[in-house]
Amino acid sequence: MSGKSLQTSLSALLLILIMLPGSCAGKDDSFEKAMVSFRFDDAFASQVEACRLISSLNMKATIYCIAGRIDHAPYMTWADLQTLQESGHEIGSHSMTHPYLPCTGPGNHEYQVVQSKELLRQRGMAVRTFAYPYGLSNFLYDSHVRTNYMAAATYPLGFRGALNSRSTDPYRISCIESPEREKLEELISQAVKNRYWLVLCFHRIGPGQGKYITPPRRMEDTIRLVHRFTRQGLVDVVTISEGALRLKKK
Repeated sequence: MSGKSLQTSLSALLLILIMLPGSCAGKDDSFEKAMVSFRFDDAFASQVEACRLISSLNMKATIYCIAGRIDHAPYMTWADLQTLQESGHEIGSHSMTHPYLPCTGPGNHEYQVVQSKELLRQRGMAVRTFAYPYGLSNFLYDSHVRTNYMAAATYPLGFRGALNSRSTDPYRISCIESPEREKLEELISQAVKNRYWLVLCFHRIGPGQGKYITPPRRMEDTIRLVHRFTRQGLVDVVTISEGALRLKKK
């Protein structure tokens, strides 16, 4: 079977699964349509090219900035962020210096959570969402996040892991770090079948190995695979704030 025929067969199978009785999650727990988000943490300069490819395919991403490191290598410049925002991408805060917040004092929480947003806004960024450094939320600083942002992103929580449903707390939006092709296809299929929201997270893009390094070829393949599902009408690609708005429509 050719690659094109295989893609067609897989798409047909997904559509059948979606229409099968009982194939979707409970009505109150599913969105109207499956969603996928691209989340780029830390605002590394190596992420710019991936965001450009996403733009060229009429999709959008969310970039979470360490506000105090912008304009310092290996991070993006303010000009990079402005260009990406003008292209439709969302800019969010990932704190001021990316500390391990549970081990910092209360006085530092406002600096990291609130003043990082203010710095980004002073530079023209429309900041609506926050990503917890190291994915760790805590009641000691959570009030600052809930008061100053419409939603917040963390790391996998609960039995669904990387998949978010309508019952997900808007301040606990889960993700998965740079999945390989087989895992990615499995997760998108689950999202389509159950009408869930899948958030894909990436850090450095480039050569090398490690949990937080995504090879350029895998990054491109991921973007193009997600785009294929959007062309087939199976998923919507949304920014984190756009997904959070649908999350709050209960």
